[in-house]
Amino acid sequence: MKINSESLSLTRHWRQVRSHPLVWDTFTTTSLSIIGNAIGFLVPFFIAAWFGVTSETDAFFFAYGIILFIASIFSPVVESVIVPYIAEIKAKGQNVAHFVSQVFGISTVFIIVVTAIVLLSIRLFLPHITRFDVSSLRLIYILVLETTPLVITLMWSSIFAGVLNAYKKFSIPAFSPAFRSMVSILVIFLLKDTLNIHAVALGYVAGELLRILLLFAALRKSRFPFYISFGWSERLRHFLQMGAYQIIGMLALGAHPLIGKTMASWLSKGSVSILHYAERLYMIPSVMITTGLIVTILSHWSESYYIKGKEDFRRKVARMVKIVLAMTIVLTLFLIVGRHPLVAFAFGRGAFPAESLIPCADTFAFYMIGFPLWVAAIIYTRAHMVMKNTVILMKLGILGAVLNFFLNLLLMKYFGVQGIALSTSIVNGVIAFFLWTGFKKAARQQKGIGPA
Repeated sequence: MKINSESLSLTRHWRQVRSHPLVWDTFTTTSLSIIGNAIGFLVPFFIAAWFGVTSETDAFFFAYGIILFIASIFSPVVESVIVPYIAEIKAKGQNVAHFVSQVFGISTVFIIVVTAIVLLSIRLFLPHITRFDVSSLRLIYILVLETTPLVITLMWSSIFAGVLNAYKKFSIPAFSPAFRSMVSILVIFLLKDTLNIHAVALGYVAGELLRILLLFAALRKSRFPFYISFGWSERLRHFLQMGAYQIIGMLALGAHPLIGKTMASWLSKGSVSILHYAERLYMIPSVMITTGLIVTILSHWSESYYIKGKEDFRRKVARMVKIVLAMTIVLTLFLIVGRHPLVAFAFGRGAFPAESLIPCADTFAFYMIGFPLWVAAIIYTRAHMVMKNTVILMKLGILGAVLNFFLNLLLMKYFGVQGIALSTSIVNGVIAFFLWTGFKKAARQQKGIGPA
């Protein structure tokens, strides 16, 4: 009898979950994202085991940081900003495909020009802002060129994923990183003995190329009429204007890891690698908590914002933040307490030196301190995107970059590489606070949206 009542209770709860589209989509997308990114979590562990902590890994992670910096300025912006615009165009019964084709064409041209400028600039500035030796600098230049295709391929993947997410086809974008990571690991394993650290660069590029093919195939299967256009329209101008504010913000926020790696190069050899390994480990709970959530809330909130109005929207955001904060605080305490066995399990094998395990674990702990507020900031960022209030993201991005630099400078004197991680946590808290106050102000000022 007790078993039957428990079974009925579980069935009832399951039906309740299925009856709420946002809850169900978040559950399924998060599950697929965790599976999709699980193999990706393993990539830095394989790199640590196969290559250890050396000047060559320092050079690769710095070069990869440059490429991710360029890509992270544009790719996440396009993937997220495009969703509210598609929701609006669909609501008005207008041509979504034409808008997407314009975004694809103009964004590709723009990213190529920006990448070329950056590639020409790094040879001039790196010797003056880093303390790498001549051979390491030469290796960095080569690795940057080898990983440059990632900038364009990540942009294309983001556009395809953004369109699929806007149509609530979350599964392929969520799961596709698994195939990317499998290809990356396979290429690195097969070529590590012949190409050394260059095999890592080739593996990342090959993996992202496969992901593009999967996303494009999913787009074609959904019968979305994709094509490329270099035309201009007022909506595209507005999209680029709103996107530009966030791009400037992402330019500043995306500089945090690069600033950190640059300043870590001022410390002892291997500091850049330790910072990168700790950051990659920190990204595991980050991806598990946010990847599925931020995709689904952006799609669902963008749609309901124009239908149910601002008051309903404000309540949904507040409720979501409370739930996520409660979850992340518990998770943060658990991971900080267990940081040493966790890092030993993740990196304590192969070529990774035993004396680097404790610094890596402590760096990870300092990153985790700001984790709950970082997740809250991610949610409020999506809320501002729904309202197309990207100006605040630009302002806070600039504020965060400036604050991050000076805090790094101060804290690394006392804590070394761990001070750089602590600086990131403090900046995340400051940004979360201003995003929260800015959201309350913007939500009060928004008028004429949804029902009265």
